[in-house]
Amino acid sequence: MPLSMHIFGPLSLHIYGAMIAIGVSAFIVAFSFDSERKKLLTMDQVFTLVSLSIISGVLGGKLLYLAECIGELNSLSELFSFWNTGFSVLGAFIAVPLFISWYMHKHNILIIPSFDRVVIYVPLTFAISRLGCFFSGCCYGIPTNCLTAVMYTDPDSLAPLGEYIHPTQLYSAGLEFLLFIFMFTSGQKKLKKPGQLFGAYFILMGIERFIVDFLRGDRTLISDSFSFSQVAAGVVGMAGLIIFFLATFTRSFSSSSKNRRS
Repeated sequence: MPLSMHIFGPLSLHIYGAMIAIGVSAFIVAFSFDSERKKLLTMDQVFTLVSLSIISGVLGGKLLYLAECIGELNSLSELFSFWNTGFSVLGAFIAVPLFISWYMHKHNILIIPSFDRVVIYVPLTFAISRLGCFFSGCCYGIPTNCLTAVMYTDPDSLAPLGEYIHPTQLYSAGLEFLLFIFMFTSGQKKLKKPGQLFGAYFILMGIERFIVDFLRGDRTLISDSFSFSQVAAGVVGMAGLIIFFLATFTRSFSSSSKNRRS
């Protein structure tokens, strides 16, 4: 992984980690000013949820990456080498809601209304974090001669060197930022029923990953056309459709969102 700044001795600041930290910080700042958040979560609860999200996100991202690349492992010991393997953003995206839902249920926090507010700012975090992927060279694209093509020359880069490739990390970052703009503006104004924003983000995020993955150069194909990540993205999108349908046409989400916390 390329280094952005040498600090002292063996200590260096990695661009990848720095961009993730900036993305998480941007989420905390933006979410703290959300007026609806104040009705659902205290800032202490927000910091706790962010900490748990980081832990579950790292585990989920590592596990999905290992599941996707298990055929490339040299030994079973690599399954537990979390510090040396890659990372799947999609894995983190799947793991965090599952773990956080359990935590919220355990502590009597309204799950659906809270998620509706959280997903407004999640794409901002992903958009910034994807810039870290771009600088480090992971999640790189296939060779191309299009105007947006980039070439990596740093020997520490994770991308192929000396050839023009699609900057798929920037495509994802741009789409996630546009998704954030949509969720922050018209999305929260038009999708007011509990669960609609949550479901809509799952749908749109699944579509974004499914499309961009066609241009990824590090895909793990499970058929002639589709990758492991695209199947996972399809599952995420379908889950979003179910959530959106239930939120729009049933009373279960609305009634559950009105239960008071103890």
